[in-house]
Amino acid sequence: HGSVRMHYYRSSQTGRTKVCYVYAPPGYDQSGKKYPVLYLQHGGGENENGWVWQGKIHNIMDNLLSEGRCSEMLIVMTTGYSFRPDGTSHPLIGSVDDEITGDLIPFIDKTYRTLADREHRAMAGLSMGGMQTQVTVFHHPELFANAGIFSGGFTIKDKENDYTPLLTDKAKFMETFRYLFVGCGENEGFYEGTKANVTKAQEEYGLPIDFFHMHGYHDWTFWRHCAVEFVQKVFR
Repeated sequence: HGSVRMHYYRSSQTGRTKVCYVYAPPGYDQSGKKYPVLYLQHGGGENENGWVWQGKIHNIMDNLLSEGRCSEMLIVMTTGYSFRPDGTSHPLIGSVDDEITGDLIPFIDKTYRTLADREHRAMAGLSMGGMQTQVTVFHHPELFANAGIFSGGFTIKDKENDYTPLLTDKAKFMETFRYLFVGCGENEGFYEGTKANVTKAQEEYGLPIDFFHMHGYHDWTFWRHCAVEFVQKVFR
């Protein structure tokens, strides 16, 4: 079995000390080698415990690793709420992108033996965490080459972000991403919109986006399925 470890780090966005959890694969302490890192975010109304208690991510990883079905990796889980005291953070997703890139990644790279380059760094999340993933990864291609959006929609262009230069240019997309995964349950209210955006990117522009869908709702049963699919393919 791997282990789940708790750490404290300082947030430059909130000015507070925060907690994160880290899944380390079996044999981490004895191996001496370096590992890729997945930053895995929860959804709205939950916290950094979600992927441990409801998501069972440690059980998922232990089982897949025992069967040789995924790569060894560190998985970092922190709270998705990061609001600056002066009120300048985004009202929905906060400043978690600045916190992860400016505070959490340096802390993890200092504390653990990581492969500290974009090709070996990924971010994924469910619902709100999926939205935060797209914003963070798409705005920081120098840090991330892999992303998983679970029930978080898939935005090409909205009032705040325009990703059309990236999502309509296959050469630019291939330069930016090693792996992009979008998952959405077929019984979710925004399934058709997500499917339409992914299909447009795939068929009109030839982007190799991995679209995962099945009978499912906006709940942990579907998100666990997303995690199983995503971790088997990222870093492979």
